[in-house]
Amino acid sequence: MKILYSLCMALILLMGGCDRKQEVTSQGTPLMVGVSADNRPFEYYQEGKMVGFDIDLIRLVAARLGRPLVLKDMSFDGLLGALQSHSIDLAISAMTPTEDRIKAVDMTQKYHEAKTELVCLKTSPITSLEDVRGLVLGVQQGSTHEQFAKQELVGPFKVTLKSLNKVPELIQEIRIGRISCLIIGHGEARAIAEEMPELKTVPIDRNSTGGEAIALPKGSNLTAPINEVLTELKKEGTLQKLARQWLKE
Repeated sequence: MKILYSLCMALILLMGGCDRKQEVTSQGTPLMVGVSADNRPFEYYQEGKMVGFDIDLIRLVAARLGRPLVLKDMSFDGLLGALQSHSIDLAISAMTPTEDRIKAVDMTQKYHEAKTELVCLKTSPITSLEDVRGLVLGVQQGSTHEQFAKQELVGPFKVTLKSLNKVPELIQEIRIGRISCLIIGHGEARAIAEEMPELKTVPIDRNSTGGEAIALPKGSNLTAPINEVLTELKKEGTLQKLARQWLKE
């Protein structure tokens, strides 16, 4: 088993290159994995390769299962449909296991707990969630942040919501002044601010979005084995190391 694991890891590392649609590693019957690779630091492109917390994690999972890997880049709001049509075997893209998602697909145990922050221009007067009243806010379409904003901000805070598929599109909307800020996870917010010094992050008084899990088609025979691997990685401290490396936690 250790020999098989080592061989798989070597193949994955050697075949790390990808185009901007999919990444293929090793040979044989692969795991077809859907990602929305516009979500730094979870999944994004760096020098033409998909990298990030989720990418490193799913490579480890595939290696432990002894399976090669194909990463398919698609829009975030298309991931559940791809699972339901069995176009992919699983999806990993900082996805929270909400009630609606659990009804539609299988979700593994959480591999990370998430907090929520705002991203806005550094010159913005926004310093807390209270300051967004009456403003235009951006969210990624299909995300739990969109759900949160619709339920808790649109009515009580009288905000206008702008939902787009891709995070870079939302950042551009901030820069040109069409939205005041973006609601996004802690890790993503910090990565954006590090890369773009004209932006800042604002923590909000909301402890968690529920964390992230891997999604699979209903009744998938991969759900239990992947849960076992996630438990192993958690006990070994590997998940915590990935969080320190990619999310600065």
